[in-house]
Amino acid sequence: MMRLSLPLKGLATRLTPTLSLSLLLASIPLGLPNRVQAEQVNCSSQWAEDAISYLEAEVGFTPPFTFCFEVDSGETEYFYITADERDLRMSSNHLIVAECDRDCKDVDLHVYDNRGRLIGSDTSSGSYAEVPWENIYVGEEVLVEINMYNCEAEFCGVVIGTLPTR
Repeated sequence: MMRLSLPLKGLATRLTPTLSLSLLLASIPLGLPNRVQAEQVNCSSQWAEDAISYLEAEVGFTPPFTFCFEVDSGETEYFYITADERDLRMSSNHLIVAECDRDCKDVDLHVYDNRGRLIGSDTSSGSYAEVPWENIYVGEEVLVEINMYNCEAEFCGVVIGTLPTR
């Protein structure tokens, strides 16, 4: 099961009150920000359900792992995803996908390896973005960056999912 970690430095994400988080302090090598390990994120608000529905329509099914965030227009948010054995049983290749709620018109996604090198990005203008994460291994961790544009509300909801691919 993919694990989600949130960085401590510069964390502006307002997590919904329904989230259930198991926290563990750790650090990332090579000067990347410290983080809080989040074992479980509950996506049960109405905006999250809407964004998950939009994501299902885009990819054809519900991703096995989803994480939800509230992001202000023009903000950039960061978090980490770590792969484990269950992920590799599904596939060693995954897509990291993002979809925003009905108040959002554009979300960009950038994925970096644990040394800060860009693995891939999707900067197309739309509410859906995807980046391939290939040849993953147990314990591999990536830094995911979300850029929110054209949010027409106080905040916009973004759902991040991981999809096994061939």
